[in-house]
Amino acid sequence: MRRPRLYRTLAPFCAAAVLAIPAAATLSAGPFELSAPLKDGGGGIEAAGGELSLQGGAGQSALPAQRPCGGSFELRRGFFDPPKLRLQASLAYELRGPGGSALSLPAGSVDRPTFDLAFRRDPVGAPLNMDPAVIAAANEKMVRNGGPLAAVGAENIWDVSLHDEVDFLDGTLLASAMLSLPYRDADGDGMVDGTSPPVRVNTLELWRLDEKNALWVRDPSGRTDPAEKSIRAPLSHLSVFALIGGADTKVNPVYAYPVPFRPNGPSAGTGPGGSGTEAAGITFTNLPTEGVIEIFTLDGRFVRRLTIPVGLSPAALVWDVKNENGVKVASSVYLWRVVSGGNQKIGKLMVIR
Repeated sequence: MRRPRLYRTLAPFCAAAVLAIPAAATLSAGPFELSAPLKDGGGGIEAAGGELSLQGGAGQSALPAQRPCGGSFELRRGFFDPPKLRLQASLAYELRGPGGSALSLPAGSVDRPTFDLAFRRDPVGAPLNMDPAVIAAANEKMVRNGGPLAAVGAENIWDVSLHDEVDFLDGTLLASAMLSLPYRDADGDGMVDGTSPPVRVNTLELWRLDEKNALWVRDPSGRTDPAEKSIRAPLSHLSVFALIGGADTKVNPVYAYPVPFRPNGPSAGTGPGGSGTEAAGITFTNLPTEGVIEIFTLDGRFVRRLTIPVGLSPAALVWDVKNENGVKVASSVYLWRVVSGGNQKIGKLMVIR
């Protein structure tokens, strides 16, 4: 049985209507507010309310000259949860969704005159189009293969889907859209807020749900925007998307300090230019999120192994300058090697006691 069409229609996108509205005026319709910035021939009308806002052009230059109106859009409510936006395929839209997510939809991207678009955050706890069990199975595979750092938080999953009046569409777009999904790093420390173990921002990538096989597939076109704290990617198909982190196995940035380590010398101390103290030891910094540090003598004899805890934050580990038996190492030059995933780096340090 077809569901009834329950919606509110927001004012037509007509150039004449835009010009007739005072600069500071707004029009209200249900939970949305419609504003016009008084720009003709390609201006924008913005509607916002709840967690959604929509930017749609009025009198866009892409429209035929004989069409002074850009049409209208409708907020479809009632049995529709979440509210869906009824849009026109002849227009381009900028949709800002839950939590700071955004979708740029170009004109002509959908193969029908009008269509509905819904933006759902946390489709596991509040399903829209996808069976939550499929997402849960994909999440389990992700952790099994990538470890605890690859755990997928519910707040990092979005369902972006197309509909007609009675059913879901397959999501295929005729023109590429642009999706932007935000990540949380309020203190700017390079770690995703609220993750345990801590996930590094530089490991976040955009993933798409493969519903048939119940697994996440990485989208290689995703690009991080540090200024906006988001990841953006062009899309040819709408689906369920997630931001997923993982292990940071880069070892090139790793270094040790202070070197030389001279805790009894004239510059002993931990301040700038200090050569260290027995209590502070030698610090290895800029470490990967997992792996080991191994220390050897110059002739290759093993001295000490330090395990890097998964998700270490901050990314630093202290060597107490002792061997595996807890004995202080003698004055000499030592080799260190850090190994993470398939990567390794070797360096030297000097101890003077």
